[in-house]
Amino acid sequence: MSSIKNKLNLETMRDLAYTMYIAGVPIETIAASFKRSSRTIHGWRKKYSWDTDIEDMRVIDKKIQFAAKKALLRTLEEYEKNPRDVDLKLLVNQLRESTKQADPKQYVEETLKKYVSMTVKFFIIKGLDDLRKGFQQNLHEISEYIAENL
Repeated sequence: MSSIKNKLNLETMRDLAYTMYIAGVPIETIAASFKRSSRTIHGWRKKYSWDTDIEDMRVIDKKIQFAAKKALLRTLEEYEKNPRDVDLKLLVNQLRESTKQADPKQYVEETLKKYVSMTVKFFIIKGLDDLRKGFQQNLHEISEYIAENL
């Protein structure tokens, strides 16, 4: 009976170690948590293909991000056709939120690019060529400043 209990405890320990590893906890910390050697944890990692699981999760996450962006695009296209559709507007907002959460850095970069592009278009449409040139010059100087000070 005690060997079954020990096996269950070992499996539980290994499952918890796997969960910690997947979450990014260093192997040395995992080993210390379970009073096992780092070598044991490395052995489990190799034997049970933990790294393959991590790579699979990355691939799945990328596929999910791609699918969400595709869905957002389709929904935006539908929303353009019928901007009074409240359900479509709600769906667009939900998809935008999920896109922001998936990759906030990329979202900020895309939003800034859209802002700059729309601002330049505004200056062109309004015939404000001097303001457009000044705006673009200021952006260039800001970019140089940021690049120098990062």
